[in-house]
Amino acid sequence: MTTTSRSSDAVSRAAILAALTRQPGLSRSELAQTLGYGPATIGSQVKRLLETGFVRELEPQSTGYGRPRVPLECVADVAYVIGMSVLPDHIRLTAVGTDGALLSESTAAFDPATNVVSQLARPVSDLIASLDSRGACVAVGLALSGVVDSSTGTVSVSVILRWRDMPLAHELGAELGLPVFVDNDVYVAATHSLTFDTGSTPDSFLLLSVGQGIGMAIVSDRRVLRGAHGASSEFGHVSVDPNGRPCPCGNIGCLQGYAGLGELTHDIETALAQQVTSFEHLARLAAGDDQRVSAIFAGAGVLLGRAVGAAITLLGIDRVLITGRTTPIWSALASGFDRGLAATTPTLNSTPVVSLTSWAEYDDAVGAAALALNRSLGGSARS
Repeated sequence: MTTTSRSSDAVSRAAILAALTRQPGLSRSELAQTLGYGPATIGSQVKRLLETGFVRELEPQSTGYGRPRVPLECVADVAYVIGMSVLPDHIRLTAVGTDGALLSESTAAFDPATNVVSQLARPVSDLIASLDSRGACVAVGLALSGVVDSSTGTVSVSVILRWRDMPLAHELGAELGLPVFVDNDVYVAATHSLTFDTGSTPDSFLLLSVGQGIGMAIVSDRRVLRGAHGASSEFGHVSVDPNGRPCPCGNIGCLQGYAGLGELTHDIETALAQQVTSFEHLARLAAGDDQRVSAIFAGAGVLLGRAVGAAITLLGIDRVLITGRTTPIWSALASGFDRGLAATTPTLNSTPVVSLTSWAEYDDAVGAAALALNRSLGGSARS
């Protein structure tokens, strides 16, 4: 990997910790080569990590010429961060050590309509108390669906949570006495991919998240593009039918109204005249041979594919990573998606490469922990 393509002030100290977690004992020069930054940049960031106690030097090793090689390793049990994924009916929490170790996973009930700060603060405080022997909690990160001013942590609007102009980071931070960072869940997922990059994440890609909401993160040259108002992730509110269904956001015919998980479930319940009792039930229906169900998934897939194809054509980014709650049933959407994508992608362009990423229930919460780690250490994924 070359060391000239990335800006010298953008390296994330969290990325250094992640690299040392994957490969303990890397030297400064090896970190520079692995992460693609200049030696001086890596040296200054490692110095900060040494000063704060997150990293330590091991015994120098003679190379037979020049200066000895000095291996580095993360220091466990010094500190940790908490990540939280905020959903309409529950929250997921994780605690992650600065050495990358996953310390805890838990869930708690949540009602976004009442006593929001106290509902969020209580499980965080309980988690901190349970981890008393693991060092200090240095920050809390939150991931949620909506438009967020990441500089202040204010939720401008969240259609799913029905919030508007909520100063969440300020109020929760005051309650906990800790730095709190809030961002859109798709931006958080992209930041997580870049921070804990194992070498398989492309430098430029579109991250499509399909779950209760539909979001997209645009990553160009490892930079997460937020747009003028931080709303470029709200892909689900692109109108795909000007005469279509009304959306709670106030628009008509939004993509989310046809391909969001809740809307898919509702359409299938209507078609079958029966209740879908769980995601597992939905997955069984998706894998079955009922033509009514297949048609609903295919139609939603076509709309998704056409919208993504338009984004590819506009942005010139031909790598698409798909994540989110629907990944276990993506096969039901895939054929329609491929048809829609082909219909809106010019033949003169290269064929888009679409990859399905692994997804687990706590991924958003772990991503929020990566957000907290990035921000609290003073580095950040570029955005």
